[in-house]
Amino acid sequence: MGASPSSSTKTESCKRRIRKGLHRLWVDPPAFCRPGASPVTDLFHWEVYHPNIDSEGEMVLDIFHDEWSPALTIEMLLLSIVSVLYDPMLDHPVNDHIARLYMTDIKMYERKARKWTRRYASTPVAS
Repeated sequence: MGASPSSSTKTESCKRRIRKGLHRLWVDPPAFCRPGASPVTDLFHWEVYHPNIDSEGEMVLDIFHDEWSPALTIEMLLLSIVSVLYDPMLDHPVNDHIARLYMTDIKMYERKARKWTRRYASTPVAS
């Protein structure tokens, strides 16, 4: 077995892969990533009611930490995020209370999630 690459080599490899993926994303974004009503700079600046998103708005996925690989493309990362948003990882929640509600009363969970969306993530309507 060969020696593992140094940390700085892995970091540089990750940075190159991310830059390449961001360029591709900019040139030809997937349909679900097209700009919406909110400016891109505000993309992660609201609270989300979800079992896998913490109070700081971070989604804790293994691909962001232990399972990171330079082979992961930005598109693969975005697909993973969207997948978890639609199908929560209930065996690894970061918010146990929300996960419990999701498992025991999905209707109440959906009502609360919609309420949070209206409160924290909706664009105000001009009158």
